[in-house]
Amino acid sequence: MNGILRKRLGIVLLIFFLAESDLFGQLTWDAREKDVIINQMSTTRKINFEFFNNSKSDIEITDIKTSCGCTVAATDKFVYKRSERGVISVEITVKTILTPQKKYILVSLDQQPEPIRLTVILRPFKFIEVSPIKLIWNS
Repeated sequence: MNGILRKRLGIVLLIFFLAESDLFGQLTWDAREKDVIINQMSTTRKINFEFFNNSKSDIEITDIKTSCGCTVAATDKFVYKRSERGVISVEITVKTILTPQKKYILVSLDQQPEPIRLTVILRPFKFIEVSPIKLIWNS
């Protein structure tokens, strides 16, 4: 019984150590999701996602992908040293927007198995809003 308990405790401590360690590099983001109000029918908007390398080692951005052709994302460099700040710059070209849309940016790092997902939510400017919406049907 004592051996099984020790083994389980060892596994729990190992999982805790791996979660708290710099095994996978860490970027701390100011925001992973941004709301943008679109008030013109055809426009280009620029959005910045700022981050900070809070790991004990350098982190390399290996790839940046976007969810559609209207979105372009880039960074000024690909290797960020410990305690260094950086920015992912996103440019979105919008022709027409009638309902909210989500655009995704996937940032892959050399020390992290899954990409980081950044989200831009495009919302159309509301010229008029009727609230509450109610339909009364008299027969």
